[in-house]
Amino acid sequence: MTSAARLGQGLTEPKSKLWIYAAAAFHIGCAIVLVPITSHPYDLAVLTSNAQAWLNWGFSPFYNWKFGSDLAALAFLAQAFRASLAALGVPGIVALHIAWKLPLIAADLLTAGTIFRLAMKLNPGRASTLSALWLVNPVVLWVSAGHGQVESLAILCTLAALDLGLDGRLFAAGVVTGLGIGLEYFPLAVLGSVLIWWRGGHLSGRRPFAKYVLGLLISVALCYLPLAYDPTARAALVGGLTSSSGLSAGSVNSGLAIWAWFDYRLEGIWPLLFLIGGIVALGFSLRLARRGPAVGITFLSVVLLMALLLDANTLPQFAPIAAAALWLLAMSVPVHPATLVMAPAAGLASYFFFLDSGTSTANAFFYDDWYATGVSLWHVPVSERAAVFLGHVFSLGLLAAFAYAVVGWVRPGKWSWAAAHALSGGLCAVLVIWALQPALWSSAFAAAPDTNLPDFDYAAASRSGTIDSIGPDVFRVTYSESLLEAARKASTRPAPALRLTLGDIYDRVGADRAMRVDEWPDRGLSLPNWTKLQSSVQFMWVRLWLGSHAWSPASQPDLSSLRLDLSGTSVTPARSTIVSAQEHGIGWALVDFRVPAGAVDSSGHLVLLPRPSSLLWNGSPSGPWIRVSPAAGNVRALVQAKIMNASYEVNPDGQGYLEGLPAEGNFVIDLSAVQLDSFRVDAAVLRWPDSPEAWKHDRSIQALGTCFCLLLLLATAFTLSRQLSSVAHLRSPAPRVPLEKPEGTT
Repeated sequence: MTSAARLGQGLTEPKSKLWIYAAAAFHIGCAIVLVPITSHPYDLAVLTSNAQAWLNWGFSPFYNWKFGSDLAALAFLAQAFRASLAALGVPGIVALHIAWKLPLIAADLLTAGTIFRLAMKLNPGRASTLSALWLVNPVVLWVSAGHGQVESLAILCTLAALDLGLDGRLFAAGVVTGLGIGLEYFPLAVLGSVLIWWRGGHLSGRRPFAKYVLGLLISVALCYLPLAYDPTARAALVGGLTSSSGLSAGSVNSGLAIWAWFDYRLEGIWPLLFLIGGIVALGFSLRLARRGPAVGITFLSVVLLMALLLDANTLPQFAPIAAAALWLLAMSVPVHPATLVMAPAAGLASYFFFLDSGTSTANAFFYDDWYATGVSLWHVPVSERAAVFLGHVFSLGLLAAFAYAVVGWVRPGKWSWAAAHALSGGLCAVLVIWALQPALWSSAFAAAPDTNLPDFDYAAASRSGTIDSIGPDVFRVTYSESLLEAARKASTRPAPALRLTLGDIYDRVGADRAMRVDEWPDRGLSLPNWTKLQSSVQFMWVRLWLGSHAWSPASQPDLSSLRLDLSGTSVTPARSTIVSAQEHGIGWALVDFRVPAGAVDSSGHLVLLPRPSSLLWNGSPSGPWIRVSPAAGNVRALVQAKIMNASYEVNPDGQGYLEGLPAEGNFVIDLSAVQLDSFRVDAAVLRWPDSPEAWKHDRSIQALGTCFCLLLLLATAFTLSRQLSSVAHLRSPAPRVPLEKPEGTT
């Protein structure tokens, strides 16, 4: 039996729950704007592509999967829901965004309800305030509705396990903790809180704690035993545990951890420091355990904050975990509301100024999925200095929260809380305003229902091996046994390939002189070294900068109406990319034509004439804007001392693959005879062929996705209403029950 009933004794009615409902409506409204068009494309591809690879080719969904089977199942259900949305005509990437993020938004709402229930037991005067502030928190909103990360699900499991434990439902608390561990590893810290409650007499006897442990073990077994018995998954799980435990510390050099203050010196010892700090915090909490259940809540908050401050791999998307830790701390001791808002927000904001170590800007969240449509967005500055400063604000803010809680000289007044709500809502509004740029929406909803994420190919359709340079243009290629085993078991077999980057054969990229396509006096070009190159090139990409008064992001070029005439050959374009929307009334686009090499004469001369003649062609005094690069062909390779012809295929951006390699786990390839200039080998992969993805049209999968959506919405609405209507239950009088002294205590 627990003392949860006594937690409700003498509770006062919380402030109006209308604030929670208003905050929930605000959160949902902001999410509706962010969900369809924003994400980190590569992160989203990594989280969702394993399920898609299994549906496409029967490839193991647990390859390179460090999470539990519960998250793998969620990824499959999201793909099913995506198929049902695409069947209704929703563009493919938008459908995936909605399908994947809907559970994350539901988790945000249910977390707010759980915060309300926990606060009613520990700090009832702040129950409505803390719950509403969670829903207007820009960190919570962005990571779920914008970035598309699963932290919200793990946070929900953590807080729900605490709430169930205080209600005396220890077996259910253990099960929920285990499900959270399948998503992220930090919910395991709830075990320490339950141990503290048991030691303090808030769980009488051994049975409640035993129930919790039993539920935890069963749940963790269900999440991870499928991976433990699968050789492919087992290797991935070991690697994932190694990286997440910090044994690979230093690979990120997190600007959010305290090591950023010391130029990252000695950051490799953080796992040891965290272990020592966790043991000290647990021992101190066990000594204070009889002071009430709030001790267990505070312990969990301290452990989470300590992990974020010490972990050398802390990423900005972990900011919601810091927020959850601060919210838990605020239920036990005074925490200034400015700290609740600003510290996590500063950590997340560092991403916007220095995304992917400065290789991307914040606009990557908004337009990477639509880059081919030429979206032009507001400028976002890139500043490493700003990111470092915000990282310092994050770590200093968390430390300040500790200090404020310990000292507790001044309790924040109602105006402090009102200002925190206003500041949070304002930051959410900034994200929404940014996402409301019309170019984003016109580009997003112009895509086809079967469109995949641009990073799907790199994340799923090609699985990396290792490649070592052992000489000039000589490489040793190796594929791991776990990858080969998974590939052998797949219903569709992949082929070995090398990922390539090829440079231009010819470029003349001067611009700012627009003329009708047939008015340029010289539309010809001569390809340098063509006699050397022509044996390796079967097709070329010819990219032109063309314009029309009818083109814009909302009115894309009709590729079927365009063509390129050259030396008796006429080809239609393969792709167009709007690069300037209605500049001086003209929409400019980079248009890519796949031209056969036979259109070039033996001397390398080529004359181009785009059609129709009403088009404009940008250029400079030296001639019209033209780029020519290889598209496909064959090269001579020496593989294991045997001569072979390998074929390559690259996209207009010069990225592609060299195929036709031997299906062996280890071989040496010599490419020194390749005649192409700027021929660079980037990686070795096993590559799956393009497929029609018939599963997207499977009615049973679509029906499963629809059922998943309906059940999720109904369960969320029902659970949230129960959470917010539970005040009467918590305040019901209950007889005081003498605590039974746990065995082994003094």
